Amino acid sequence: MNWNNHKLELTHIPGHSKGSSLIILDESFVFTGDSLLKDIPIITRFPGSSQSDYEQITLPILRKKLRNNMTLFPGHGDPFIINDIIKEGELCVNYR
Repeated sequence: MNWNNHKLELTHIPGHSKGSSLIILDESFVFTGDSLLKDIPIITRFPGSSQSDYEQITLPILRKKLRNNMTLFPGHGDPFIINDIIKEGELCVNYR
């Protein structure tokens, strides 16, 4: 969607919770809540969480939509550049 001269993209990314969302602003800024964090494992063991949904739905979406130079604003911790969690050319995500 275009909004006030900005491009806003919203995508449902289940796994951490049933209602988790990915928000991308201007193809540069990313908001992931608790579905992608730096140096903190993603929790998929709460009631309503699903490791299977995270692996089969969310990880492919994140790997497809996120680019190295985007700035990510997570639900916990400081913002970071996606490239900070790329290892050997692959988005590196820990979950439990």
